[in-house]
Amino acid sequence: MATVFNENPHTANFLLSEGNGEISRENVKFKKDAAVYLPGTVVKITAGVAARAVAADTADLAVCYATYDAAAADVDGVIIARDAEVCIEGLVFEAGINDAAKKKATVAALAKSGIIGR
Repeated sequence: MATVFNENPHTANFLLSEGNGEISRENVKFKKDAAVYLPGTVVKITAGVAARAVAADTADLAVCYATYDAAAADVDGVIIARDAEVCIEGLVFEAGINDAAKKKATVAALAKSGIIGR
């Protein structure tokens, strides 16, 4: 029997394109949480702090750029905050955003920040 390996998403695997240089990126602090933030996780940004976006159609959304383990403490990291195209299938939604309509509303909310889902 063959061994099956499962990989987590790779850094920026969801990213189709971004603005010149690093205009699309921002440094933030990822809020202490019980789990790991994976690349593509949709997050809510409040005063430079990223937290899991648990409701659809929320303002101030961004996308986690890499893997950040904030299980034990807050951790510094990078988000895609604006001027980017992302692969919708590569996004990671929280449990509260669990059906097609809620995901569509969340992608529309990302578009308000200039993050366009394709």
